[in-house]
Amino acid sequence: MTTNPLHNSRRFDPYRSSDAAQVKEACKELQTELGLKDKRYDLYVMMVLLDLYCSWRSDPAQYIGYSRDNNRYGKNSRYTRIKLGFKGFVNLVKKLLKHGYIENVLGVCYRDPITKVIYASYTSKMRATRKLIRLVVKHKIKLSMISRHANEEVIVQRTVKVNRVSENVKFTSMPRDVERSEQVLRKYNHLLQNTYIDVDDELATIAELKAADVKEYTIDLSQKSVHRVFNDSRWDHGGRIYGAWWQGCSKELRKYITINGQPTVELDYSSIHVLLLYAHLGANFLDEGADAYTIEGFDCRSAMKIVMMCAINAKETDKADGDTNAIRATWDTLIKKLNKKRKEYGIDNHAGLYEMLGAIKERHTPIAQFLASGHGIKLQKQDSDIAIDIINQHLKKNVAVLTIHDSFIVPAWHINFTLDIMYQAYGKLVSDYLGQTYNTTVDTIHYAKGLLDSKDTTDNINVSGLVKMACDINELNEAHARLDNRQTSKQIRRQHKWNKNNHYQYTKLHRTII
Repeated sequence: MTTNPLHNSRRFDPYRSSDAAQVKEACKELQTELGLKDKRYDLYVMMVLLDLYCSWRSDPAQYIGYSRDNNRYGKNSRYTRIKLGFKGFVNLVKKLLKHGYIENVLGVCYRDPITKVIYASYTSKMRATRKLIRLVVKHKIKLSMISRHANEEVIVQRTVKVNRVSENVKFTSMPRDVERSEQVLRKYNHLLQNTYIDVDDELATIAELKAADVKEYTIDLSQKSVHRVFNDSRWDHGGRIYGAWWQGCSKELRKYITINGQPTVELDYSSIHVLLLYAHLGANFLDEGADAYTIEGFDCRSAMKIVMMCAINAKETDKADGDTNAIRATWDTLIKKLNKKRKEYGIDNHAGLYEMLGAIKERHTPIAQFLASGHGIKLQKQDSDIAIDIINQHLKKNVAVLTIHDSFIVPAWHINFTLDIMYQAYGKLVSDYLGQTYNTTVDTIHYAKGLLDSKDTTDNINVSGLVKMACDINELNEAHARLDNRQTSKQIRRQHKWNKNNHYQYTKLHRTII
């Protein structure tokens, strides 16, 4: 595990709920002992008790991070819908600590003595003690009794970042498309909670993890709820989906993900932001039949891709121009995610990156105007709209598709349907720019009428190369063979428990690569 035990933590999840009599009795006993008579504590005690228990079941050593800043609560906070107030919540934490139900570590904040700018901070953290767990066991509370709160927040809007920190924004209304996506995400979260989603990480060999520079990973399988985050206090900035464990899962592990015990395939939009920028100018870059990140004279495609993406997302600030910020972001990303490749490519300083950025602008002259201009945040709104559309189409089939921004993990048997939906969702979004869309090539059967419905596909946009497998086909076949050939594994035993114990997942995976 990590050296500092406080690093083993996650954010407080206030959306735990239960209608079980055992849970209500435990909460009532706890409230009585703590001397909390106010009605509001009925909700507070339940959400804290259940989240502490869920965290303990995932990892007894894990802490739950929570804020003691009054500004993090109230009307502008993530707790608005469930009416969680600062004074009541902090008072509850103090009472739990006093009576020995939790361990608690207060947060700290370090500021520069001259500029007063925060350069490091840690939130307060708590975790259950054995006394609290004995209370849970006494009342025979089971994980299967715990559900999600009906008012769980799935749409978040945040302010412009100041000193790398942004705050939640209070909003009284949403655009109609965002309202519709809220309903989609609520249904999606319900489906995810009732779908067995796991990863057999034991099948990933030490050699392949080392080759990908994976040194350590932690996966909390209980983290299956998602939400949509908009940025800069604007509904056309951001909107991407966050919150699920598979989004932080490395590429080398994702090929071992299973959905309801079935092997999966990850389908990825190729160069989606590049395609959207060209589409804004009325051009379909796919017609060129070329790879957006392969540039003559540079044999470093993976590094070139990072330069391109950082340039699309970078913008001018008070401290530096857009190009400089793009190069700085590229360097940081290469160090963190592609350091071994960076060394192989001989990229030792910023100078080489500036040369690569120049080559990108020359190769993609039509869209060079959008690079390092902050346009990426608007493209995120568009790719997230595509993701919402794809999720919605899969909901109609009751199939859980796992989203990682512009890539989608589905059961292998469902690949053709998902591929067709991805083509349609992209075609729908770019139709206003290109004057063309993409109609499905799959016939629809109307059994009641005895009719076969076929769409006119003669004017479909070119989608050749639009979607690719995120994993090499040979690697994927090898991963699926390993899954098929298992006699037993921890993942198979977890699935058996899921089927037997009414659908709950509170397992935390951790592995250090030596």
